Amino acid sequence: MININVGPAVAVVEGPVESLETELTRRRLIFDDDEGPPGAKGSALLEEFFWRDDRGRLVTFSGLTLRCCKYLRSIGIDPVVKDTRQFLPAHQSDPYVLTSATGHVRRLLEILTRRTCGQIEIGGNDSVEHIGQICQLFRWATVVIVTASRNRAVLLRRDLSGFLQKPVDLVRSGSHYPRNRVIVCMPAQMGLFRSRDSHVLIVADAAELDGKRMAQELTSAMHLFLRRYALVRTGQFFSNDQQLAVEAITGPLIYDRCDKPAEVRVQICRALAIPKRKLTDALAEKRQNIWHQPQRNNLIARLATSLANRDVQALWEMGSFLDDADGRWLTAGVELKTHILVESLEHGRALNTLLPDWSIWACAPSTAHGTSGSPERAIVTTAYAHKNGLDADIVICGDDNMAPIQFPGFPGPAQTCHAGRKYLIELDDDLQPASRNICRRPTC
Repeated sequence: MININVGPAVAVVEGPVESLETELTRRRLIFDDDEGPPGAKGSALLEEFFWRDDRGRLVTFSGLTLRCCKYLRSIGIDPVVKDTRQFLPAHQSDPYVLTSATGHVRRLLEILTRRTCGQIEIGGNDSVEHIGQICQLFRWATVVIVTASRNRAVLLRRDLSGFLQKPVDLVRSGSHYPRNRVIVCMPAQMGLFRSRDSHVLIVADAAELDGKRMAQELTSAMHLFLRRYALVRTGQFFSNDQQLAVEAITGPLIYDRCDKPAEVRVQICRALAIPKRKLTDALAEKRQNIWHQPQRNNLIARLATSLANRDVQALWEMGSFLDDADGRWLTAGVELKTHILVESLEHGRALNTLLPDWSIWACAPSTAHGTSGSPERAIVTTAYAHKNGLDADIVICGDDNMAPIQFPGFPGPAQTCHAGRKYLIELDDDLQPASRNICRRPTC
């Protein structure tokens, strides 16, 4: 088994690496100290992931861990990643700042809380706002903002002081020792922070990392900052070499300003051949064939329970999540919101007898704010979804309605959901060929 132990600056590859080294050497992916990537004294090619350090260990930059794992899996090696970094209380985010934020700011701060390194995409004049938000989120940390331009350093110090309503230090020479926890400096002054507690590094412009001096100074100081972020302007183009150099120091892109919607995948659950009775009263027919049909409701309950328990085998038997990629998405260990969509509160209550731990969300006064139960698992009426939105990773369509899914908030931005993907699960009620078309109920 290959283990990758992620440290502050580098990730060490451990385990029986002989066969791995043979394969990497054959592919020219292990380089001597004078050939390796930035910090290993060489040019950065896209495949230059690994090198030998002065202790003879096989290492890569910690920012390249995700890229390296993806490559290793492509050649049949499934590494186990272990984070060996020791975080301090100062590295923690302020929960009050997080809960009081809304919209795009809330989404950004949630990502920063989870991810310790990465690139943040910004608009034309958003750099001061985003840097200020990071400083507020990590209010107990020493935050160092580095830029290659002397004039920009002066402007950043001035604008950040106004945004934070607090003094910000500007370090332009080694004679000035910073007193405040927010500091703006240039690459040549990075050595000053080796003698003090530093926690968060922000590169004001990722494009500046293309400069050799900037990359060298930051590479030598990477071990001081367990949180490292770089701002990337929308539309900024990086060559493969430049992208690798940026990722080596700050990690991959973690926040994309593009509000592209999440991908919606439709799964078909193989329903039983349940005979439907035609009645003259439409409401009575709904109650007979949909709302109080015991076989259908039992199927929905079994489907919901299997999803909650991540029971892929049971889902396979019902004809859902047959693709390996879908199964991996479901069993990734991420908390997933699962909602059952119903036409009426009456149907919701019938399902609630089979799923007592699930909440009911409806517009009726008695359930206007939902009944007690987990918010991650809810039975939602279409009226409630139209009024309050539908925010779920998995939606089980129990309403027997072919109308398009057009609820506020669904599917939502790709970045707000697991792997940029959400699922609709349809019941194949009538067993007609047309009903098996996965595009039969579009989301727009």
